Amino acid sequence: MAEPFNLSDRIGAFEAGELDDLEIYEMFQVMIDTGAAWTLQGSYGRTAAWLLMTGRILWTPEAQVGYEREFPLMFVHDLFHGPLHAVAAPR
Repeated sequence: MAEPFNLSDRIGAFEAGELDDLEIYEMFQVMIDTGAAWTLQGSYGRTAAWLLMTGRILWTPEAQVGYEREFPLMFVHDLFHGPLHAVAAPR
């Protein structure tokens, strides 16, 4: 029987360089789905964003719930106006 997923243990193993690629993807998928990726130090959020952009992990319904929970004002903005985009300053 497989051991239950423990994010704290996985983060420790990740930082020690003990995870293979699939284990890293699984860890970051859980972090995205739970919103943890956005509450830890910035390198985790940046890595999660890169893994999403490169298709190694997925934006799931669970990820949307985690995003809405961690960034409720951003969600409300996105809901009514679409995602925020960088805009050049007027001259």
